[in-house]
Amino acid sequence: MKANSFVIEDSDITLHFEDQTMILRNPSANTPNQFFEKYNPTPPKDINDLIKYQGSYYSEELETTYKFMIDDGKLFLRINNNTQRQIYPPIDNVVWNSMKMVWIGFAEIKFLVDSSEEVIGFSIGDSRVRGVSFKKMRDSKS
Repeated sequence: MKANSFVIEDSDITLHFEDQTMILRNPSANTPNQFFEKYNPTPPKDINDLIKYQGSYYSEELETTYKFMIDDGKLFLRINNNTQRQIYPPIDNVVWNSMKMVWIGFAEIKFLVDSSEEVIGFSIGDSRVRGVSFKKMRDSKS
């Protein structure tokens, strides 16, 4: 066993730590490895931190489009064709919990990135619903 790996007693479950990631392996469950990123509570410092989130995202489950756009140094969210709302700098009950996580007043958005840190989508949820997936549309700004 490596110095950065641990086995849960009386099981074949292992926890392995690499850089800022924990990998949970559970071979007996016949499931893929699970990856957990270390939480960094640092909120965005300015609008430049959020440029990569611009674009349109679509949820097949909800048949809904969320569009993030920057105008005059502010980040806005528009759901379908409704009125856009400012989410950065935060106003009303918008709270940035980290660079990739924001409470928008009625739900929490967690942006998802690939191994090269490109934004590929987000999941959204609240106290009753979790993990509704939105995929970034190909023709969207990055």
